[in-house]
Amino acid sequence: MTIAVLCAIGASFLLSFANHIDKFVINESFEFDSIKSLLVFSTLVAGIIFFPISYIINDFNFTFDLICFLVTFVSAIFFILATYFYFIALEITDASIVVSLQQTVPIFSLILTFIFFNEVLTPKELLGMLIIIVSTIVMSMKKINGSFNFKPLLYMFLFTISSSLYFFIFEIGVNITDYNTSNLSFQLSLFVIGLIFLLFKSYRDSFFFVIDKRKRETTFNIINEIFTLVANMLNNYANTIIPLAMVNALNGFQVVFTFLIGLVGVIILPKYFIEDIDKKNILKKVICIVFEIIGLFIMTNY
Repeated sequence: MTIAVLCAIGASFLLSFANHIDKFVINESFEFDSIKSLLVFSTLVAGIIFFPISYIINDFNFTFDLICFLVTFVSAIFFILATYFYFIALEITDASIVVSLQQTVPIFSLILTFIFFNEVLTPKELLGMLIIIVSTIVMSMKKINGSFNFKPLLYMFLFTISSSLYFFIFEIGVNITDYNTSNLSFQLSLFVIGLIFLLFKSYRDSFFFVIDKRKRETTFNIINEIFTLVANMLNNYANTIIPLAMVNALNGFQVVFTFLIGLVGVIILPKYFIEDIDKKNILKKVICIVFEIIGLFIMTNY
């Protein structure tokens, strides 16, 4: 259990760095559509790098199960949809705010179990949900030209739905076979989706432009995808040892890591980090983050 907890926390730490790398790459792009190139990277790296690595780690053992592959392929589609909405939100607001909005994922996970498995939502879960939702909305609200900008909240709402469905459906694949088979099938599914992306000219041109002309962005993308895929593998592994609710609660530390990395990064390396460090905004973020963590632990009974 201790290893699983450390895996979940480690995944949060890696994803925090990935959040800031994504923010940097998206804001550096002028000549190409960074979101399209990032989506291609997010899918092809899984098949080119991590499928072989996972295959070796699994002692060259992979029994292809068609039903499991179809299930994990659907989960991979929702994973890519979640990634797309996340990139759009990241393009228009701070990384710490985007990650804060990600903390609503456990809420939808509970709603899915309520709908499909008739699990009763307890008063503590409802209280935790309310605290998270209010904290998330307060943290994301930022005035632009005298009016509040609701776009980040909208895109992260779509991210939350897609991400919750990804976790939920992936767990179905694990129950059909086992973790290793589902994990390999998921990475294979991402690779197939990446090949499908390359069939479209706009995705293909954006991807090869980065490879050919933007070596720095290519390097950052590779590092970023390694962090992201390792983090997802750690989370998926943790899900097989400890309850999903506990994993979601531990993932809440991602918002803390993202805020601290962004704060230190802007001070030390302002060229590479983008974060609003106005004193009033920092205070608001800290208060909202504390309440989010409290809400997560109340909701998950940990």
